[in-house]
Amino acid sequence: MLGKLRQFLAPEEQAANSSRERRGSPRADGGGTTVRIDSKVYPLSNWDPTGFMIDGFEGSLVVKQRFSAVLMLPEGDKTIEYRTDAVVVRQDGRTLGAKFLFLSPDAKRAIELRTRRAN
Repeated sequence: MLGKLRQFLAPEEQAANSSRERRGSPRADGGGTTVRIDSKVYPLSNWDPTGFMIDGFEGSLVVKQRFSAVLMLPEGDKTIEYRTDAVVVRQDGRTLGAKFLFLSPDAKRAIELRTRRAN
């Protein structure tokens, strides 16, 4: 009986493990970080040095589409902006997932520091 239960649950475990392995680095919640795409500002639901996720996206981007954006990281009483290029890797209703194509070394360091602090 226990063996059948393990077999039944194994595909879910494998899928969860493969997504963690595929991601490569831990994601952090948005933590007040926003991104500006086509003059609209969206809060990030999570992010890491490889990409980000937005819930509540209202634009017209589609999977595999490249775009430019500005990451806006709150730092004390100011906001630091980093220009970036990305590609849509997931678009499901109002959820948009993107992978960075270009990220300046300063932006990457800032993201790594924030994700380490969050995890």
